[in-house]
Amino acid sequence: MSERFLKQIKIFFIFISPLLIFLFFSLYKLLSPTPSCFDNIKNQGEIDIDCGGPCPPCEVKKLEPLRISSKRFISYQDGTYDFIFKVFNPNEKYGLEKFSYYFELYDNEGKKIFETPKEISFIYPNETRWLIIQNIKAPEFDDFKPKIEINDYDWKEFEERFSSQDLIYYEPRVEKLEIEGYRISFDVYNNSVYDFDKIEAIIFLYNKENSLIGLTRTYFQIRSKETQNVESIINILSEKPEAVEIFFQVKK
Repeated sequence: MSERFLKQIKIFFIFISPLLIFLFFSLYKLLSPTPSCFDNIKNQGEIDIDCGGPCPPCEVKKLEPLRISSKRFISYQDGTYDFIFKVFNPNEKYGLEKFSYYFELYDNEGKKIFETPKEISFIYPNETRWLIIQNIKAPEFDDFKPKIEINDYDWKEFEERFSSQDLIYYEPRVEKLEIEGYRISFDVYNNSVYDFDKIEAIIFLYNKENSLIGLTRTYFQIRSKETQNVESIINILSEKPEAVEIFFQVKK
């Protein structure tokens, strides 16, 4: 092999090397998985694996899940259902700016036969919140399960300003209306130092056997140290309520 030919080969590789390097890295980048917040790799400016930077805060990975309890349903004479459950956020600093919830219904063989529409709610740190879906036309079922869907990006630090214990209700009254239904009324005292623009009152209604027969909700404003009269009307009860149970939660 002549010296001239070897020189030509050397010059060829000098010129072709940048192109080969470019093609190699382009192919590597094309075939490599795109960095994400779920790839179990510390990349893309993350503070720890899959958290911090463009991903949810690393504190979110240490948060306790929401705790579900007290699931209930009410059937009405018009064939509709109300579904209810209670959720508690045990985290002291973080709440959820939003999350969705719904219910799945099952037959006696454990097969899912129906799913309710999804609703959106939020929850503050250390808050207990009732989640409700009302007026649902559904087939007969043997069991039901509440479901929650959470996006980790929606965990936020909140300043807790509301406690249901700050609102005290007394003198609940049940009045049968002349046309149809019942009026439930009561007085509420705001014992906190805050004014609240929108409070939801959740009113459970019971018969003389202490069975849950109805649910109604209403909304009101209340200022600090103020007493407010609140009322709500429910039309679809098959019997007279003999007792009420009332819970309060703040609404956005």
